[in-house]
Amino acid sequence: WLAPDGSSQSATTVIVETTSLDAYFSQIEGMRIDVIKMDIEGAEQSALEGASGVSLRSPALKIITEYNAAAMRRAGGSAQGLAAAMLALGFHEARIIEQAMRPIRIGDGLPSTEATYDLLLSK
Repeated sequence: WLAPDGSSQSATTVIVETTSLDAYFSQIEGMRIDVIKMDIEGAEQSALEGASGVSLRSPALKIITEYNAAAMRRAGGSAQGLAAAMLALGFHEARIIEQAMRPIRIGDGLPSTEATYDLLLSK
């Protein structure tokens, strides 16, 4: 795991095989997804970038995702990249769950904060 300063706290490396949401769900003909919940320690941008097919097949898709700016930077992402991935999938508004579902317009940019919170994305 990584410490908040980005340094490694373990001498052990674990290789984890990953796949995109599109690749995983392409094996199931006609599958529509209603809700996706993601908390993947900063890799949310990459996950969304691999979900264009799922989004196209699921017009009512909702996504609950964690927004953790520090973890996102450690994973090589950015607030701008995450917002672009959300917009590319057709999500133009999000609600901050911890702030009484306060709406934000994704096109205006994600809040610049180091706070961690959950977003509800709806098309």
